[in-house]
Amino acid sequence: MTERGPVVLILGSGPNVVQAAGWHRSLFDHIVVINNAWQVRPDWDALVFPEDFPAHRMPPRVGPDQTLVDASAFVPAQNRYGGFVFA
Repeated sequence: MTERGPVVLILGSGPNVVQAAGWHRSLFDHIVVINNAWQVRPDWDALVFPEDFPAHRMPPRVGPDQTLVDASAFVPAQNRYGGFVFA
């Protein structure tokens, strides 16, 4: 028998993201939203956003069980692994 790890739903800002609005929360252990995707569902756990994300696009309220993850939390690690390479 294999053990199931956590199921994480990651929502980006693509046009089809609205399809996730009606998915049952019980299917996921965590919901991570990127940039404007926080607007799709109110039950997200973490919002990941870059340093230039406009303040007026942030959620008006962040619940006690919700976490904001700004660029300072991921850019240093990203850069240690070579950053973004554009061809």
